[in-house]
Amino acid sequence: MVTVFAAATIEERLNTFIASPLLFMTEKGPRRFLAELATTRLALRMPDKIKFLRDRVVALNDNPILAKVRDLSTRRNRILHISPEYEEDENEQPRLSRKRALPLPPLEQAKADRETACEFLKLMFDVIPYEPWPPPAFET
Repeated sequence: MVTVFAAATIEERLNTFIASPLLFMTEKGPRRFLAELATTRLALRMPDKIKFLRDRVVALNDNPILAKVRDLSTRRNRILHISPEYEEDENEQPRLSRKRALPLPPLEQAKADRETACEFLKLMFDVIPYEPWPPPAFET
């Protein structure tokens, strides 16, 4: 459960980062058009959101927290989107299994995932979508 909620916390922050420029658009028509696109129609997968963040904020490219976030997202997906794996034992007997291996023992993994989410939120506190931020007010 901690893995799922930690990943959801990170994804919510990424969603807010991606949509935040909408708050500074003064023209209603384009703002509403892009708001609908960004918040309801354009559903990026978590790896795409992380890539977008890396592309926009180049200074984060070498930050190890993003690799931890990617790993956390992958494990979250394995939990939420369970699909069986086909296996055969040494006697070629077929079976389906649902492997969900964790890199650490469960309690340690839960603590690590929580810490990853907290580190990411701290990191994102000062990240801005573009320069200058906030954008200067437009004259009407």
